[in-house]
Amino acid sequence: KNWLDAIDPGDVAELHLAGHVDCGDIVIDDHGSRVAPEVWALYRHALACFGAVPTLIEWDTDVPDLQVLLDEAATARHHASHTLDTATA
Repeated sequence: KNWLDAIDPGDVAELHLAGHVDCGDIVIDDHGSRVAPEVWALYRHALACFGAVPTLIEWDTDVPDLQVLLDEAATARHHASHTLDTATA
């Protein structure tokens, strides 16, 4: 997370989230699965650092039913709402 803290918030205009596959010694951003819990945690930290910036969920391969995509979008909104509400409280 320290690397996120080093980024100037003014340089961040949009956040991209995607699924990945863990190959053991490397993690490959495959844009073909749900966003992992560890990525949601990084997303919350990024929101705390950068504020309310637009978020895009990338899913380019193995595209699922629309409801799965809507669920991911709802999860992003939930994390953003909770994180940003907590930051301003």
